[in-house]
Amino acid sequence: MLAARGFGLDPIGGVYNPLAATKDDRPRGLLSKEHRGTLIPADREAHVSTDFMDADDLDDVLETALREATAVVADIRAGRIDRNPREGKCPTWCMLAPVCRVERGIPAADDDEEEEEML
Repeated sequence: MLAARGFGLDPIGGVYNPLAATKDDRPRGLLSKEHRGTLIPADREAHVSTDFMDADDLDDVLETALREATAVVADIRAGRIDRNPREGKCPTWCMLAPVCRVERGIPAADDDEEEEEML
């Protein structure tokens, strides 16, 4: 949606279709309440009501997404790449532990401990 805005368009929604790991395969995303009947037929329950937002709320979500993405890119460019799981621990469903190398069940070492080990 942000990319579309960059091309001078004014998107009224953006959706994705979950491909796996869910029993509810309805499209999800961010959609304008004003265009609800246009985007999804009103007589169908093929939507999740919380995906529809007022125009101001939709703009706020997109601005927040841009701000957070910009901060992440700045960190990557500065070499600040860290394993940063949600709420400080890996979710049980995550299958990327071999990639990110966060050891489950072993507390992370404090910075002081790491410095002592290096000496």
